[in-house]
Amino acid sequence: ARWRVIKPTKDHGIDMASSANLSSGGLEGLCNETTARWFYAWYSPYYDRLQKYFSSPHMREKGLDMAGVGGAEQRVLDVGAGTGTLTTQVLSRGALPGNVVMLDQSEGMLAQAKKKLQLNGVRKVLGDAQDLPFSDESFDRTISSGAIYYWPDAVRGMREQYRVLKPGG
Repeated sequence: ARWRVIKPTKDHGIDMASSANLSSGGLEGLCNETTARWFYAWYSPYYDRLQKYFSSPHMREKGLDMAGVGGAEQRVLDVGAGTGTLTTQVLSRGALPGNVVMLDQSEGMLAQAKKKLQLNGVRKVLGDAQDLPFSDESFDRTISSGAIYYWPDAVRGMREQYRVLKPGG
């Protein structure tokens, strides 16, 4: 199969005509931080309409159950939060918006999240999952759905989540 892959041009624009043959290696064309940033700059307006083909609310709920997410007092960090699909489900479990933080490396995805009324009061942070801009032990739970694929060093990203997690979280 041929997939369209967005690549930066010299003037930092997006070259929509570029494509890569991904039939032999899966989606490696999207598996680095820079390409992911450019891809989501283009894809963010369409993401919510297509999300249902990649995951389901039921699947995300199971993950939240496993993480023990729930309750007004929990401080929750959603790493790679995108447009807030998982964050919305955290809020539906009783989390207070002021106790929830969304982090994503894509301005476009966070811009889409800012349009969602149900995410009012949730802090939205542009940042790197591998270098979280938060103090040690500042969250009761860290969650992530579908983001680890784009981290060049997944172990580093997981260590960062562990660093900002409170003991017992």
